[in-house]
Amino acid sequence: MQARHLCTIIKLMRLRNVFKLLIIIAVFSSFCSCQKIKSTMKFTEAETAYNQGNFDRALEIYLELVEMSPSDASLYWHLGTVYFSKGDKAGVQKQIKVLRKLGRGDLADDLAHLLEK
Repeated sequence: MQARHLCTIIKLMRLRNVFKLLIIIAVFSSFCSCQKIKSTMKFTEAETAYNQGNFDRALEIYLELVEMSPSDASLYWHLGTVYFSKGDKAGVQKQIKVLRKLGRGDLADDLAHLLEK
């Protein structure tokens, strides 16, 4: 009889561990989804600011986004266009360098063409 109770206890402990793991996965998945939603909203806010000519605000938001996703090359391209619109050629050149380091020569070349105008 004791072995049967022991097996039941072990099964319950395993179920508790599985349940804990499922909770951890659910929380982590929720966090990831929230981060993606937050970053999408921030990106839209940055684009809106840029399109309204509020380059300082757009720059501030893109810099926040880069902190959240430092390997996202498109953010550096957008930063480059904001720096260009502000007349900051050094800022554009910095983004070109970052894009080349990330292996996105196509985006770097695109920004470089802006400087040639």
